[in-house]
Amino acid sequence: SQSVLVRSQFDEELEPLGRFGTGKGGFVDPVAVAVGPRGEVAVADPGKNAVPVLDEFGTSLYEATHPETLSPSDVLFDRGGGLIVADPIRATVTAFPPGGGHALASISFETTFVPRSIALLDDSTLVVLDSEHGSILFIRMTHADCGVGR
Repeated sequence: SQSVLVRSQFDEELEPLGRFGTGKGGFVDPVAVAVGPRGEVAVADPGKNAVPVLDEFGTSLYEATHPETLSPSDVLFDRGGGLIVADPIRATVTAFPPGGGHALASISFETTFVPRSIALLDDSTLVVLDSEHGSILFIRMTHADCGVGR
């Protein structure tokens, strides 16, 4: 349905977020979702070459994109609301500031490492999974590197 299905804490089905399409709040090929510290919802959408971010009611807040095209496979928020995006096509992990804007930092990998999934181990350690090669990489981040832990 190209939307994010939402359930309450009581397992009740709520209104889905988003709709099909390339316009604001729309999804083409949603593959991963993350919830931010203020309830915002980010959706990795390689079909749209972006990560649309919506509020808890489904209103479009902003889209994280990259000038060289973004093909996201996973997304997460740091505790300050910054967005971190894995892109296996470009072999990068990119950090965006809270509330949107231009990328703060991007880590490029050699073509032998394909970042598919990401997680935060703690405030300063990013875990990156390369499922194609069976590798896990731990990256220590600082404010200057990715904006994590502000």
